Amino acid sequence: MRRLILAAMLLLTLPGFAQDDPADWSLDEFQPAPFRLGGSVKALLLGYDLSDVSFGLFDTEAGLATSLRLTLTGDPTERIGYELHLQFRDELVTDPVVASLGAAVEARNPLFRGLGDGSTWVDGNRHTLAADVAYANLQWSNGRTDVALGRQAVTLGRSFFWNPIDWLSTFSPTEIDREYKTGVDALRVTRSLGRFSGLELVYAYGDGGDGDSSATIARWFGNLNDWDLELLAGSVWIDNRFGFAFSGDLLGAGVRGEVSRNAPRSGPDPDFTSATLEVDYRWENSLYLTTELHYNGFGSTDSDDYPALFLNPRVLTGQVQNVGRDYLASSLTYEFKPLITGTAAALLNIHDRSGILSPTLSISLGDESSLVTGAILPWGDRPTLTGLPSEYGTYPLSAWVQYRHYF
Repeated sequence: MRRLILAAMLLLTLPGFAQDDPADWSLDEFQPAPFRLGGSVKALLLGYDLSDVSFGLFDTEAGLATSLRLTLTGDPTERIGYELHLQFRDELVTDPVVASLGAAVEARNPLFRGLGDGSTWVDGNRHTLAADVAYANLQWSNGRTDVALGRQAVTLGRSFFWNPIDWLSTFSPTEIDREYKTGVDALRVTRSLGRFSGLELVYAYGDGGDGDSSATIARWFGNLNDWDLELLAGSVWIDNRFGFAFSGDLLGAGVRGEVSRNAPRSGPDPDFTSATLEVDYRWENSLYLTTELHYNGFGSTDSDDYPALFLNPRVLTGQVQNVGRDYLASSLTYEFKPLITGTAAALLNIHDRSGILSPTLSISLGDESSLVTGAILPWGDRPTLTGLPSEYGTYPLSAWVQYRHYF
């Protein structure tokens, strides 16, 4: 399958470099912008109450994560563009155990970064200082064919909490800051087949470039009766995968769904299916509701299986986000004032009845700055010396505040 998709990518790319009719690709009133400098500074302060999950070893701990992102982008010509993001991170924790709690608020270790994963200058028990090339890619377009080569964000999913078809890099359902996805080293070719349809081929380079660490994906997208549809197939990591997604409007509500079928080529894991169905609705008073059902075929309905699943490479790398089987999530957002927005999100593991309530409040401090504060309030049976009776019961009670400034 991987060879067939690579051959298709070559056939798709070469015609795109041929000279098309200028009317197919020219942009009206194009103004070259060779250099656009920007960036952001963010400081995230987290506090954890570990008294219920640490067997008395820890009580209250905290962590401070500061990041500086410098961005350089440009479009020297109508056809050529580029993107470079450099990120610097400085993290301080009161105890090394806090460093292992990152899964509660951020994504797991990424795959498909075969060109390197940054440099760590200080790697202590309580202090980490690191730098990373978050994005670095070149883009070429003639209006019908778009090509991007290098480290980039590749988004394949449509849902908010869980994205079964977002095979390369996806957010954790509990991740605080979703502004930037983790970049992957990839070649991405998109060919327009019509006004709302096209074919996309993606090759993501993993460690060593072998088939079990890389990914090759073919994606078709189109529109039928005002419904957006997607079909995907490919070799991703150690799996052969097939996916389907849809989105549209029904009775005034937005409806989205994703299905992914994973067939491992190696290892002990069985074939499994993951799926998500999401419905959202926005009222005229700005109240916005999102509700999502998620089926995780890799997970288990028996909490006795949780410890082994937490240590499975699929979970450790973020290819699978949870260890249970069935989930319900909902988010309610309301704009109290033009500069103040509140959100209350809840996640529920249906089988062990554990969950998380996550209220957040976002305050705009101006055109370039904002302050966001929130909490992660878990419920469910707490860990015991003999096992994990529930999934979200293993999460600590936590609160956080993040300052964001853009320039």
